[in-house]
Amino acid sequence: MVVMKVLVTGASGFIGSTLVKQLNEKKWDVRVLLRKTSSVEGLKGLSYEIVYGSLTDFESLKRACTGIDVVIHLAGVTSAKTRSDYFKMNADGVALLVEACEQVNPTLKRFLLVSSLAAAGPSYNGVPRTERDQEQPVSWYGESKKEGELFLEKSRLRYTIIRPPAVYGPRDRGVFQFIQPISKNILPVIPPITTGEKKFSFVYVDDLCSGIIESLSSDVTLNQVYFLCEDHIYSYSEMTRLVSQCLRKKPFKITVPLWLLKALAFLGTFYGKVTHKTPMLNLDKFNELVADYWICSNEKAKKDFNYQTRWPLSKGLSKTIRWYQENSWL
Repeated sequence: MVVMKVLVTGASGFIGSTLVKQLNEKKWDVRVLLRKTSSVEGLKGLSYEIVYGSLTDFESLKRACTGIDVVIHLAGVTSAKTRSDYFKMNADGVALLVEACEQVNPTLKRFLLVSSLAAAGPSYNGVPRTERDQEQPVSWYGESKKEGELFLEKSRLRYTIIRPPAVYGPRDRGVFQFIQPISKNILPVIPPITTGEKKFSFVYVDDLCSGIIESLSSDVTLNQVYFLCEDHIYSYSEMTRLVSQCLRKKPFKITVPLWLLKALAFLGTFYGKVTHKTPMLNLDKFNELVADYWICSNEKAKKDFNYQTRWPLSKGLSKTIRWYQENSWL
């Protein structure tokens, strides 16, 4: 692969810092867009140039995009107080970055947007989602990510869109919220709406980042959308068994009936409106939690650029949980 100059947004996050590390290993010239308040702990020891700014500061975006070959856009929010807050970052932020590229760098080789399975929505029949399926996002987060995709697709830029499912690894706080109760011998169980069990696709952060870089190596991926995930789909009981084994715990199962979960979501929504804080659970997040099949297929990525994963959930969880323990998260 030809060495190119790449701009990474969201580089201070656990995905972004892993991506910068892999780009360093491939000798790419890395520039990152950071807020002055961003922690660079995860970027320690890595090589990169900083442009200070944000997705709401157009002049900083123009500076960041000038002289760049590739943009990899990771920055966004996964949790917000209101629908407009999601759209401000996940949709309008993409639009502004795209506009900056079109103004100062219209011959950009590639704009790679890291979106989410949430933009497509869950499967409703237990069959893994493919890129051909009609999108049906069920949350504000998913709707905002889909809107961001549309801004890019309507632009004049050469693009690739990556939709990962649940991403996990060291420093991740999302999957950590699932692991933490099990570390305390508590296993919350949300009953499925349909028959059978809830099922999920996963991708370990290293596999996602290597896939992002690999997708840039071929013109076949131009103006295409891809799901990057493990081949295997995991049931809820399979997930919890693997976490319990890594933690050496035998957690007590507590079934959370849907009526109680919805009541808690109502309370969370009310709490958020009164305090202007972002609750862990509200009616919007409830829509994501009750869906039974957050699953997708990586067949298109395997066919187009030989995408492969090296970290099955058992191996990735072991490393992730060990990091949590070593850093006093658990």
